[in-house]
Amino acid sequence: MSELVPATRASESAPVGVRRQLGARVRLLDAPVTALALIVGLSTALRAALSLGVASVWILPDEVVYSELAKSIAEGNRPAVRGVPAFGWGEIYPTLIAPAWAFFDDPYWAYHASLVLNALIMSSAAVPAYLLARYFVSRRSSLLVALMTVVVPSMSYTDVVMTENAAYPAFILALLLITRAVVSPTVMNQGLALAGLGLVFFTRIQGAALGGAYLLAIAAYAFVRPPSERLAYLRRFALTAVSIIAPPLVVIAISIARGDGASGWLGSKSDTFEGFHLNEVPEWFAFLTADLVLYTAVVPLAATAIVIGRGVARGHERRARLFAVIAVPTFLAIVGSISIVSASLDVDGTENLNERYVFYVVPLAFIAMALWIELGLPRPRPGAGAVAVACCALAVALPIDRLAYNASFQSVAFVPWLVLPLEGISLRLVVGAFTVACGVLWLATRAEQVGRLVLLTAGVMVLTGTLASASHGVSASNSASAFHGVPANWIDRAVPADSEVAVVWREAPEQDPAPRQLYFWIMVSEFFNTHVGPVYRLGEDTYYERFLPTVPVELAAGRRLIDGLGRRVDAPYVLVPCQTRIVGRRVATGPGGFLELIEVDPPLRLAPKHSCVRPSW
Repeated sequence: MSELVPATRASESAPVGVRRQLGARVRLLDAPVTALALIVGLSTALRAALSLGVASVWILPDEVVYSELAKSIAEGNRPAVRGVPAFGWGEIYPTLIAPAWAFFDDPYWAYHASLVLNALIMSSAAVPAYLLARYFVSRRSSLLVALMTVVVPSMSYTDVVMTENAAYPAFILALLLITRAVVSPTVMNQGLALAGLGLVFFTRIQGAALGGAYLLAIAAYAFVRPPSERLAYLRRFALTAVSIIAPPLVVIAISIARGDGASGWLGSKSDTFEGFHLNEVPEWFAFLTADLVLYTAVVPLAATAIVIGRGVARGHERRARLFAVIAVPTFLAIVGSISIVSASLDVDGTENLNERYVFYVVPLAFIAMALWIELGLPRPRPGAGAVAVACCALAVALPIDRLAYNASFQSVAFVPWLVLPLEGISLRLVVGAFTVACGVLWLATRAEQVGRLVLLTAGVMVLTGTLASASHGVSASNSASAFHGVPANWIDRAVPADSEVAVVWREAPEQDPAPRQLYFWIMVSEFFNTHVGPVYRLGEDTYYERFLPTVPVELAAGRRLIDGLGRRVDAPYVLVPCQTRIVGRRVATGPGGFLELIEVDPPLRLAPKHSCVRPSW
């Protein structure tokens, strides 16, 4: 058998044409485009395979809202939820997954096709992450950054119909275009940067904070230039500044003039800042920073602090200075803006950490870690020790058990710690021990051992992501109890192909503030059954009224239902909770008999009061 060296020599003696072919193949295998294709492809395949096992939507009502928007776009209409035009949810993501509903008539297949699209969309973040990293580090290090970008625990969002899947690559792409414009402020580069900001904004409204980061980065880069060049540099961005500042002011002015208030332009999210508490902002900023420390196992955040320190110090190389110019405004804008949101808004009346709004900055920390390695692992004393102590102190001070509500969705970095049978001081001690160990390893590792730091970060993120995906699977299975033991499209199977099924929901004023489990079951049933149409509501607004609008109706003579204009409500079939009886014939029931599908005996009217066994929740 030939050895590798003789084979190489044989190839050198081969004809010129053969040598060229062999050389082209070697270059292809060594090319970044090939490595990026492998990273994106393998990530997509893995995430897609995992998503095919997801039983049901479970982040409600959000997943229903995004599917409604996607269906509306797939039908060639404006984005709408239950036929009502909707703004404030971002148009990019539902547009990207709309093909799933355009190509598949069966909602169950359309749902899983959208998850496969999620896998591709979110995995594509590796490409702009690589290109962004190339401004700071070598090709090999940039490929490592690209790989780490698709290993983050938040990649578990590919198994939910949520905008994080599109916002992640859009954010990194916008950051790449901003960096390019800051370094080379040509008209084209500035235009591309503005387009990137628009892409982020129309994917997720919170991305508007990146516009502020762009302006701060321009000012910072002007400051580090020679004094004689600063003013000329800033003048080149005059149109960019106007383009970023003017539109929000105009939109806010129009909103105020229309009587909708300064935040009315946010649509369904217009009440985000109604409960704002300024004194809570520093606390949330510290909590979100501490979460990123746990999310990345200390090392990338510690390296980021050192690289930024070198960047702001005089006399250090351009790469560290440019990184500081881009990273500092981005961290401040994103973490700061989400701290303001966190100080204004709770989820279901409960505190939670909005990590899902800030994890987009993590690839910057990977770039910093790669740059720190290429700079020779600088750990100046006593600065490095102070950074390690600060990271540990932040993590220990983070009240994980207090902010644990919905953590598998809102803050996946908490998931590994919440599976431990610990709370309070015991949990803090374990978190402290972990972060101290990571900090000591970061301080003690030599250049030839640097691989262990990368493995530590990657290993912790893989573990966290695996546990988060498992938690999502449990939540999805619980949500699938809405059709447990029957096909997900049990309603569609029970009615003729051209029939429409109305929903009649009775919202009693004496109910608890939280939504009832039956309402979640109705959402899931609506998601997987195409024949489910308008949702009529008797009584008060539902808990999720501003997200999933219903049609208010009243009882008229003969217990008939009429709308706000006094018109009679009719439908051949009605889906109701079993506590709400409709005159007609029951043709199907959901699991446990708590949801009933009634063939209406015209006209549509309520039967005398009927009770049924309440499900246990």
